[in-house]
Amino acid sequence: MKDIVIVLDNALAPSHCEEVMTEVQFTGFQICHLAPYSCRLSPIEAIWSAVKTDIKQHLRENYNMLMRGDPAGILTQKEFRLHFLENTANVAIKVFTTQICLHSANHVHKHYPGAMQLDDMPFGS
Repeated sequence: MKDIVIVLDNALAPSHCEEVMTEVQFTGFQICHLAPYSCRLSPIEAIWSAVKTDIKQHLRENYNMLMRGDPAGILTQKEFRLHFLENTANVAIKVFTTQICLHSANHVHKHYPGAMQLDDMPFGS
């Protein structure tokens, strides 16, 4: 059992693992904590945020049509909604442009000096 390593992120769910790992049957296990995650250092977060915003806007604008279902009456409500959501996602993914990638990378780049100095990053700004 000495070669077993349990890797934990910083989420609240695994926070009780350390208590459990003190039990006899876990003697020799090691716990490894991942470094804290920061969306400020991940450019994909801003990109997916833009895609999700586009999807939500489209859903709001077409809510009544989505609830009514297939006007031709061919598809079930479930099939119609899945088809609608797939089309919505295919349109929203076009938000993923070179320009937004560059913007996201530049946004992340400005936070690296503070991260390298282990500065605290305020949440939500």
